[in-house]
Amino acid sequence: MLERIVSLEPSVTATLIALGQRHRLVSVTRHCRRLAEVGDLPQIDTTWSVKADAVAALAPDLVVAATPYQAGSVDERLKAYLNVLCLYPQTLADVCVHICWLGCLCDVSARADVLAARLQAGLAALQAAAKGKPRQRVYVEQWPRPLISAAPWIAEIVEVLGGEVVPQSTGRQVDELEVIQDDPQVIILN
Repeated sequence: MLERIVSLEPSVTATLIALGQRHRLVSVTRHCRRLAEVGDLPQIDTTWSVKADAVAALAPDLVVAATPYQAGSVDERLKAYLNVLCLYPQTLADVCVHICWLGCLCDVSARADVLAARLQAGLAALQAAAKGKPRQRVYVEQWPRPLISAAPWIAEIVEVLGGEVVPQSTGRQVDELEVIQDDPQVIILN
């Protein structure tokens, strides 16, 4: 049974808290406060920059990270004998599967199924509300330096809601000129 989890991603932290598993979290990143109430949990660096020794000092049963990550960072954690789960959702279906995986690992599968179903129902309701409204070009920034456009699953949300994601190829490094040339009507920044 997992009793001590280190979350290196805000979305993972928010999911675990939504699953009622805050008590298992022994550390989160400094960015997690943006998505979830983390109280006084110790804060460490993110998947991108955290050092294995800082994580190992917390004696976790599991470290949950997300990709992309700096080359070698997962290797460093594995060499420190840390159990690491790296999530890299590409689609909304992947997001729901990852919710269910986390629920299974924490022995709250039924709660995870409900959360995933609520997510899908909420998106369906928003899709219905957006039906018939003018389609807008939307740029979503995933990362500011270097400039990286929305992950594919985020782009999928924009499409579900009736928007058109620009630039077309998502989850990659883009330059400002490319964004300007696509003339987005809505810009969402990280």
